[in-house]
Amino acid sequence: MPRLLPGIAPFALLLASLALALPAARAGAPAPRVTLRLCLQVDAQSGATGSKQTVPVRLANPDQVIYINAQPEASEHDLVGIEAYNAVAGENGAILHFSRHAAIELNNATLQNQGRILVVLLDGRPVYAPLIDAPLTSGDFVVPRGVLPVEITELQKMIKLNLSEVTHAPEQPNK
Repeated sequence: MPRLLPGIAPFALLLASLALALPAARAGAPAPRVTLRLCLQVDAQSGATGSKQTVPVRLANPDQVIYINAQPEASEHDLVGIEAYNAVAGENGAILHFSRHAAIELNNATLQNQGRILVVLLDGRPVYAPLIDAPLTSGDFVVPRGVLPVEITELQKMIKLNLSEVTHAPEQPNK
């Protein structure tokens, strides 16, 4: 794996975190208070070339820097539900329920990228990074630890807001 220059590594990681934490622009909608991104690992050679589509992320367990796609496979805008649960050692986990469209995208992405890592970022912070060993077929994804109660609450608020926007959207005239 390529080594980053010592002075550049923290700066590159900061820029990556900021880029991933920036919410997707949505006309007329308030900016989300919490961002959620599910991003796929890319090969180190693609990341090392400085491609604008990849960003480095430092993982804690094991301690390593990997490169991920800057464009997420799914985000907070794709959530239709979230359930909190008490994980081991007093940590909080969450079950993420994605829209049908996002479920199809995640299925395709995990089917084609087995053996790579899927990184879950909350506000640019990696909270879970499992190795993909099977396709994600249900549209439900378990994050076993690292989710703060306030993040769950904010994501639940955003889901309610997103669902109310869909149910109150003006009807399109027939053509």
